[in-house]
Amino acid sequence: MTYECILVDTDGPIATITLNRPEVLNAMNWQLRFDLEKALDALNEDAAVKVVILRGAGRAFCAGAYVKGQTEVSPIGFYSRHTYLHQLFYKFTRFRKPIIGSIHGYCLGMGLEFALLCDLLIASDEAKFGEPEINLGESYGFVRLPRLVGEKRAMWISLTGEMFSAAEAKDWGIVNKVVPRDRLEEETLALAHRLSKQSASAMWILKEGMKASLSMDPQNAFVLESMAEALSQTSADYRTGVSAFFAKTEPDFDAPLPGTRFENTGPKP
Repeated sequence: MTYECILVDTDGPIATITLNRPEVLNAMNWQLRFDLEKALDALNEDAAVKVVILRGAGRAFCAGAYVKGQTEVSPIGFYSRHTYLHQLFYKFTRFRKPIIGSIHGYCLGMGLEFALLCDLLIASDEAKFGEPEINLGESYGFVRLPRLVGEKRAMWISLTGEMFSAAEAKDWGIVNKVVPRDRLEEETLALAHRLSKQSASAMWILKEGMKASLSMDPQNAFVLESMAEALSQTSADYRTGVSAFFAKTEPDFDAPLPGTRFENTGPKP
């Protein structure tokens, strides 16, 4: 599959999506978003891929939305665009494999929103984060951020439009790990390889369950957790893991995820 605004590379169980508009610091136009949608659909079905890395080409991860042309859109047209954008967000949240965001340079506005959609984030020590839309007279980004960092901190970030450092992002629970710029690729790949050795089905069920439980009361969340354990502990990978545990060897979790497109292979009516 070919793309206009991203690059997609696979190396065994690891796929890398690179935002590829370095001349505008990977600012997101609509073609880039369409490309992301196609890439996520393809990688979700690729049984060989177990982990995805999302990164940016050039000097930044993503400096935000591409502002040129937005003033020409009607209110209903803009609403329609954002309805599609939320469908793309949903593809990220329901993607069955872990997504690692590898962040360097600017990670602002829409770029920060897509970074927050990743399951894990590694940032270089020179990375800069922020929600600068307020400086354009725009109000945006008040759904995901306050749920992650709390209302007061999210209000500060969004109302001031100030950028904050990778160290602050880690302190606030946005970033998992901060590393020197020259080690970012190495550390990201090391994490991806570590996850690629885990059970694909267990990671999928864990992702689905954790995200869903955040909007549940604890009683219902425990019911969901029990169902998740019932699924994972009766899987082929679990049997592999238990056998390796007793044999004191490393498990080889090789059961692929099933496809999401149902095919009727039964008898014809």
